Amino acid sequence: MRYNKLSILFVILILLFTIQLNAEGNKNNKTSRLSKTNGSPSRTHFNINNISTWIYNDGNSDIAPNQNSGLVFPKGSNKTAIFQSGFVWGANVNGEKRVGGSTYQQGLMPGRILPSGKREIAQPGDGVRIYRVRPDWIDGDLSSEVNDGEGSEDEVRAQYEKDWNEWPAEQGAPYEDVNNNGIYDAGVDIPGFPGASQTIWFVANDLDTAQCRSLYGSDPMGIEMQATIWGYNSSSALGNTMFRKYVIINKSDAVFDSMYVSMWSDPDVGDAGDDFSGCDVEKSLMYTYNGKAKDATYGLTPPAVGFDFFQGPIVPATASDTAIFNNKKIGGYKNLPMSAHYFFINGDPIFSDPDLNEYVTGTLQFHNLFRGRISTTGSPFADPVTEQPTKFTLSGDPITGQGWVDGIMHPPGDRRQGMVAGPFTMAPGDTQEVVVGELAAGTFGNVDRLAAVQLLKFYDLEAQATYDNFFKVPATPVAPDVKVTEIDKEIILNWDDLSNSTVTKDIEEYNALGYKFQGYVVYQYPSKFAQKEDAKIVATYDLDDGIGKVIGPQFDVASATVLNKVLKFGSDSGIKRYITIKKDLFNGGAKFNNGTPYYFAVTSYAVHKDLTTVPSVLESESIIHEVFPQTFKPGESTKANVGDYINVKHIEGNSDAVVKVKVISPKDLTGDEYRVDIETYEIYTNTDTGVDTSLGFGWSVFNITKNTKVTPLQKNLTGIENSYIIVDGLQIIVPNAAAGIKGDGDAMVEVAYEGTPLISDKYDESGLPYNGNKVWHSLNSNKDYYVSAGGGSGGMGRLTRYVDYASPRDFELRFTSEGGFGVYPFDDNHIAKVPFELWDIGINTIDDPSDDKRMIPFIVWNDTSSSKTEWNYNTGKDPYFKYPASDWIYWMDPAPGTNGYADFAAQCEASGGAGAIYQGNNYFVDFYGGFVYPWGRMIICDFAEDGTPPPAGTTIRIITNKPLTVDDKYVFTAPAFDYNSNNAASDVEKINVFPNPYYGINPNEINKYQRFVTFNHLPQKAKLRIFNLGGHLVKTINKNDETQFAKWDLKNETNLPAASGIYVVYIDMPELGKTKILKVAIIQETQILDRF
Repeated sequence: MRYNKLSILFVILILLFTIQLNAEGNKNNKTSRLSKTNGSPSRTHFNINNISTWIYNDGNSDIAPNQNSGLVFPKGSNKTAIFQSGFVWGANVNGEKRVGGSTYQQGLMPGRILPSGKREIAQPGDGVRIYRVRPDWIDGDLSSEVNDGEGSEDEVRAQYEKDWNEWPAEQGAPYEDVNNNGIYDAGVDIPGFPGASQTIWFVANDLDTAQCRSLYGSDPMGIEMQATIWGYNSSSALGNTMFRKYVIINKSDAVFDSMYVSMWSDPDVGDAGDDFSGCDVEKSLMYTYNGKAKDATYGLTPPAVGFDFFQGPIVPATASDTAIFNNKKIGGYKNLPMSAHYFFINGDPIFSDPDLNEYVTGTLQFHNLFRGRISTTGSPFADPVTEQPTKFTLSGDPITGQGWVDGIMHPPGDRRQGMVAGPFTMAPGDTQEVVVGELAAGTFGNVDRLAAVQLLKFYDLEAQATYDNFFKVPATPVAPDVKVTEIDKEIILNWDDLSNSTVTKDIEEYNALGYKFQGYVVYQYPSKFAQKEDAKIVATYDLDDGIGKVIGPQFDVASATVLNKVLKFGSDSGIKRYITIKKDLFNGGAKFNNGTPYYFAVTSYAVHKDLTTVPSVLESESIIHEVFPQTFKPGESTKANVGDYINVKHIEGNSDAVVKVKVISPKDLTGDEYRVDIETYEIYTNTDTGVDTSLGFGWSVFNITKNTKVTPLQKNLTGIENSYIIVDGLQIIVPNAAAGIKGDGDAMVEVAYEGTPLISDKYDESGLPYNGNKVWHSLNSNKDYYVSAGGGSGGMGRLTRYVDYASPRDFELRFTSEGGFGVYPFDDNHIAKVPFELWDIGINTIDDPSDDKRMIPFIVWNDTSSSKTEWNYNTGKDPYFKYPASDWIYWMDPAPGTNGYADFAAQCEASGGAGAIYQGNNYFVDFYGGFVYPWGRMIICDFAEDGTPPPAGTTIRIITNKPLTVDDKYVFTAPAFDYNSNNAASDVEKINVFPNPYYGINPNEINKYQRFVTFNHLPQKAKLRIFNLGGHLVKTINKNDETQFAKWDLKNETNLPAASGIYVVYIDMPELGKTKILKVAIIQETQILDRF
């Protein structure tokens, strides 16, 4: 008897389980689908954004092949929000009411209606199959398709390639006409809806009488339906939207009178039995949301789902009206909005589904619904709040509770709903278009069931704006290709390694329809399939361009309204392409635990030039990376740490550029020797007269050890460390030497005084490297003068305003007994006698006078009351140290060349010499197209305050920074990341298990059905045998992978939970010739069986 009772109980449990699994499939009035030949493939996924759902080439959609709910939201969650959807139409045809399309049954067959009037039959060549394309099918991320069970990545890519190459544009499938010639050119034009991230297309017809009658008992109407399904891989509202475009063509000889179209859906938001529905008449939107605060599937954050008529059928209108048709505006027509909304409830006498495969209770009842009337009686719906007739059921606002909202008349339950547009007429050969948006919103943060409705309407506004702009949607920015390095309690994310630098370059050149690349955002996610709204921002790296924070309209969860909020937390930080992360933001900023999974993503974002645009920000998808901080594997070691700088030697050339090499990823270090080479490239500049060509300088890295060039030409010479590429775990920072005086002014030195060259005893500490005594804001060797700048605060910037015209040349100011001429051009052009000469002494040719050029002094009075006959030495005041100072000296480049000063002096003599007014407009100066000079506002300051300028024979030399040239070469040796088998053998002592003891729970467990402990620091190959204290073998784990981890699921060899107790783990590592024994304490929680 005990055996019989248990057997009966087992059978009952199996039956209950079967009923539970098929609950969704047992929809009221739903019949089995007819067997039919649909071509291959006959179905595919839409899964380019947060929605993953099924589309079939007979008009069916949102239902899984196993007849369960098919629309998964969010993608990857395995939670479904819609059971099934379809497009329906009806009209009077030769006096008879007919209905076609798709609901629980499909009245369509795949294929066109041929010119002969017969339907296209599926052939072995797949001519009537469903097609799906992606513009990035060659190298795009296909993980969504693989995760949806479509096959291997190679198989998915092969199908994309086939559909791309065989795209049926001649049948009506949309494409981007790249060459604007009005015809589809394979290999030139782009298959798919222009700008879309994924497009699905199929064609179907209603000519099969049996199939058509299986819907609602009607005969065929002679309609060909072309369906385009598309969407965008976007982080905006478009990432939660799927667009449907239905083109219906009357290929019969009859007129379709009083025709209507309807978008029908059976939404099941998680649990099918607790939903509410509604409609927003103004937005032509219908929607469904959870009727209870908590859903059995989604918990406290159930989503809302809905459909919007973005483009209804066109009908004649006034001359001032316009309609959208075939992606163009046409005059004299208008698009019909939603004209009615209906809903169904199981078993309700009024709100009941029309019967499938029945004409009177099917077709005729649906015609009542088309007209906004009760299906069973044809009477108007009565609004229970206003007690007035209405065509729009459930049109109230569930947020405020105003109007007819679901729940007034019926408790939460299993809803179906539809929205209608009509009536209109279709003559033979006429074509109509209907565009429907399918949206989902919520499931994150604190977005409850009602906030999800408000969020859905917010998404709908953006999707509508996209439609109003004729779907001129800029391509979604590309997500960075992130390389992950896992080290001890740290992780490194890098998206500018050699392996991904091309992707990064493309990202940062993004410029589409007013949007330009602005920066990167690093997120931490709580789980692998969480939504971005649940993530936390780790860092934002944006361009240093003044934009900073981007503020715009955003849905606010707390108030369930749209508010102006910070959309992107930019700070003009400058672009950085890697990050080292040490803290867990979901654990109060605590340090990472080794072996624990964490989840991170890096996105790129673009900002519109008009920040009032909605949306003002476009962001790439978030590709979530699961990472495990960990110590080095057995035998691995390196002497370098993240952030260390490596010694670099400048072995050739004279540049003052300092190359730095920084460790970013220790695990990628090679121990090789490298060389940085300087290269040139041509720069082309458009001018009024043509194209000018000049040379630019860049650099590359050569691996000396491997005799291989490891980088292409790099043009980055900014010196901004974070902006440089990463090579073999090292960031190579190659800045050009900044124009200016070496040593920030230290290289302005006195090299001779009163005719005697200075010897080292006369050098000060700052001037020593430059063989002189520093005089910039520092006393000369005799301590009677120094050099400063006039005006302002007397800082270096006053002197070096146009320093790019000075570097890389060197200069000397020579006090001589002969002196020379200068001119006061800014006042009255007086000519002055000056006791010095200004010289350009070439580039690194101090001892070679052959390239010296004498320069022309322009003088400005430091004290306007002083003499205008000669240069005044101490009549002004130094703004820096407040000592008496000379008139300002501007160093002007002569023109032409070496003869310029001689011509200038001759003109001074001809004008009457010192004290006279300079005659003529030519100063024999090169002004470089404006008023530009190498050095300006220089003053000589009288520290001795005796009014005596530096004596003749005193020379001040200015040595400038030298930029990179092809003669410069730098070398460095990378630290090694080593593996040593002897160390690996000794490292077995580090093998451990976590948690130990196991006390009912592991913090890394997702749920109570996935119990485990983790062994770490294991070599690639190991056998773990787990014994109880009685010596009985409980479990054997064979490890052979690249990780250092192995998990025990706390089950025995028969897959039953292991008993609580102490276990001995014998670990055999044959390749190392080592063994290790561990003890593990397991305390299991009480087992309560809730799965059968």
